[in-house]
Amino acid sequence: MWLIQQQRLRRRQFRRLFHPMPTQRRITLHIGAHKTGTTYIQRTLTLNRTRLPLTFETVPRRHPHLHAITQTTAGCQTREAALAAAADLRLEAEALARRFRRVENLLITHEGLPGPLPGRPQFKGLYPMAQYLLAPIIEGLQSGGAKVSVVLYTRRFKDWQASLYRYRFIKHPERRYNPRRYAERTGLPGSWDDLIARLRAGLGDVPLTVIAYEKDRRTGLLGRGLYQIAGLSTAEIAALRPPPPQNVSRPQTKTDRHFRA
Repeated sequence: MWLIQQQRLRRRQFRRLFHPMPTQRRITLHIGAHKTGTTYIQRTLTLNRTRLPLTFETVPRRHPHLHAITQTTAGCQTREAALAAAADLRLEAEALARRFRRVENLLITHEGLPGPLPGRPQFKGLYPMAQYLLAPIIEGLQSGGAKVSVVLYTRRFKDWQASLYRYRFIKHPERRYNPRRYAERTGLPGSWDDLIARLRAGLGDVPLTVIAYEKDRRTGLLGRGLYQIAGLSTAEIAALRPPPPQNVSRPQTKTDRHFRA
């Protein structure tokens, strides 16, 4: 099955060589957040990659340039570090845009783009360096003339914070969850408002769309809102096959009563 998939991908890449160069290019940058279904969206796109139109492409999670970008963002814990990494981020983003220059609608999705996973004492706050990290990435993607837009998924903040706690202590399901204490230790603000305001200020004229995880999931296909923004038609979205279920956090247990507070 894997070999068949690879052969189809190679044929798809070969056909694109003879496809007319796009006169206008759009790049959609999906920046997570963590624990909002990003992994499921990536798995859906990977499973259906050969079914996507030639005018649309998604960057594989392990693509060298994208991997280099997210490795850099993961190590930036201060404003000084983020500013020092700006040149490298811009160069990698430029190279990524050149690699997919024949694609009219390009979707880049990775939850590590705005910074490391929140909810840990060593990385306090809610993506505090996001605006400094995303600015040079977007500049690099725009260098070839592409129009860039940014998409952020959010969840009800109390549920999202509890999900972070579950993930962090996945091997200790018996550990009691205290929402207030956890927020104080990790510097989580209690809402998405500050992050969204910082992103809008830092992105300038680049459009930022915020999608509610719960609302998008109720459509029957998590990721539908993102796919529409990225350029897929209603019929193309309807043709997507869902991946098999996969729980990236631990299964619910009786101790989950602590997460309802």
